[in-house]
Amino acid sequence: MKKDNELTRHIRKFPKHRMSEERQNKIHTQLMDSIDQNKRWEGKMKRMKRLIAGVASVATAFLIVFLAMSFSNENTDVNKESLNGQNQTPIENSTEKETPKLDRATAKEVLHVYKQTFTTLVNEAETNTDGLIQSFSSKEEVQTHFEEIMSKNLAFSMVESYFMEQNEKLYLISKMGPTWLDEEADFEFHKVNKKIYTVIQEQENLLIGHVKMSYQLQRENEKWIVDKVESKQLNPDNAVQSLAQDIIQALDQRDMISLADHVHEEKGLLFSPYVHIEENALIFEKEEVETLLDNVEIFRWGHYDGSGLPIELSSNDYVDQILLEKEFQLADQILIDDPIQRSTTINNIKETFPNSKVVEYYVAGSDENDQMDWGSLHLVFEENQNGDWKLVALVNDKWTM
Repeated sequence: MKKDNELTRHIRKFPKHRMSEERQNKIHTQLMDSIDQNKRWEGKMKRMKRLIAGVASVATAFLIVFLAMSFSNENTDVNKESLNGQNQTPIENSTEKETPKLDRATAKEVLHVYKQTFTTLVNEAETNTDGLIQSFSSKEEVQTHFEEIMSKNLAFSMVESYFMEQNEKLYLISKMGPTWLDEEADFEFHKVNKKIYTVIQEQENLLIGHVKMSYQLQRENEKWIVDKVESKQLNPDNAVQSLAQDIIQALDQRDMISLADHVHEEKGLLFSPYVHIEENALIFEKEEVETLLDNVEIFRWGHYDGSGLPIELSSNDYVDQILLEKEFQLADQILIDDPIQRSTTINNIKETFPNSKVVEYYVAGSDENDQMDWGSLHLVFEENQNGDWKLVALVNDKWTM
């Protein structure tokens, strides 16, 4: 090898007498070993460089892939946020379109249309002496007309209360109409949720007394309608008298659903054929009252005065023969908490219901029967947990031996 020859020549420069041949060979061997070590070290370094270069290449590749994936994920997240933002906007817009916010002016206008829808028919009926309605031929048509501005339940209640069909013609029933919003006076305006608002107003006059009116407006079929109307008398006597009139009207029409609306939620409704209430008098729950006339079961309602025989009748027969034996909607006298001893039967209504208010509808007897065929119906009210007066008993009174 070239390096070996150069080394040999270098050694041979030294004078032979100064170094023995053995010493020279030893030195030569050591030098050769050192050269071999250097070669091995250079080989290791080359392999190490190749390994490091390989690892660096792999790391670089991995870093490139990682950065690429990160960039891709960021773009994906941005796209998702962008898409979510795009999806949310139409939903919010759609919600706003379906349920726009109701303001005071719009609420006032809705209640104005509600009033006008009814009073237009009143004005038409007043042009005819008999209250004939010519623009509609049936209650069903009026119901459909009212549903343009009222809920189905409210429209039905209005139609049943103020209209009747006779000889295939439609007539307005002559009675005091609903209480409308006084548009010239102030009122409270509350949001219940995004689809329901309430308008509350206190009113007072000789006809309705002192009342708090509550009109509930609801969003339905992309328009605002009047859903419910509630009236609360702030004078207790006026309150029960107004409720009693509604109940008498419901009984006259055999409208048990409307009657059930007035029944006390916890105490139910007690029926007694005489003013002395028996301990085992029949009591029906509020839900039972709604379907009372559909029940064909025979009940024991009490005992007949004089004979003492049990009064065993169906609900329909009891209503016809005892509860509404007289036309109480045409009462000769209406009394509030003013009991009059008319018969020999002891009146224990206040003992049974000590915290009650009692409204009596009295129908006088006829001359041909020496005034003995009179009749009374006592409507007994008690306050519920909310302070509202609710019906707890219907008690009859008549001449007894």
